[in-house]
Amino acid sequence: MTFQFEAKLPRKLPEALTVYALDKPKVSNASLLDLAKKFGLTGQGKDFISSSDSLGYLEGRWGLEVNRVSGAISYTHLDRYGIETEKAFDLSDARADGVARKFLDRAALFKSGTMKLRRVTHMHGASADLESRKVTEKLLDAGVVYGRLVDDQPVDGPGGFSMVHIDPAAEVVGLRSIWRPLGKRLGKVKIKPPEAAMEGLRKRAEKFRGDTTVVKATFGYFELGPIDSQTSIEPVYAFVYIVRDGEVAMKSAYLAHAGDKTFGTLLGKRRFIPGAQRARRQ
Repeated sequence: MTFQFEAKLPRKLPEALTVYALDKPKVSNASLLDLAKKFGLTGQGKDFISSSDSLGYLEGRWGLEVNRVSGAISYTHLDRYGIETEKAFDLSDARADGVARKFLDRAALFKSGTMKLRRVTHMHGASADLESRKVTEKLLDAGVVYGRLVDDQPVDGPGGFSMVHIDPAAEVVGLRSIWRPLGKRLGKVKIKPPEAAMEGLRKRAEKFRGDTTVVKATFGYFELGPIDSQTSIEPVYAFVYIVRDGEVAMKSAYLAHAGDKTFGTLLGKRRFIPGAQRARRQ
């Protein structure tokens, strides 16, 4: 078994960072109508869809949904989001970024200077000619992804991002966002050197069957995903690693608090129950 780092953490780390509270989202019919108006809707609709974990609102062909636990937002045009059109998508990444930023600025969801462009992704479509068996691919849209910044530090994890979907007509047809508002300051933590976190991962890897390779290493704040409750946001070291045993490979992540004090958990709801790898017959 081997253990190796292919990824490196930033060379320069801050000496200390602030830990912030994350208030529980207030999700109601009134709050959804206010949000709908920010997105350019009238907010005069009467169709609400309520469940134990989310609240939705329909106006015309637009659907808006907010998660009750995290405040995660989903906003889509029911007829145009992810739909292939006759017009090819030919907007440059810079143009798509401009359209998305204008939409977010108008909606005023985030404070200025708290987001940074991560990447522009594309949904692909394909058609095939049965006679020639020729497959033609084309782009359907652009998904402009912005990462969150807290005190100029990046936010990692399944949360802390906003993705705006742009169609070939250069119009916004969807939004997905997990961006919990900051609450009061809970305190300041001194940033520990990363060696302890790296050693913790190394010890975990000793229990694995196979070779472990760390393919991503980041430092910053950490935000959980859309179905998880989170009461504070604090700095962490995050590592993504791959364990290979013959033809079998497993990809996972390891998190460690970067501050000298901790305020909350780094784990969300378990999608499955992890267990030790069982020895297999040779």
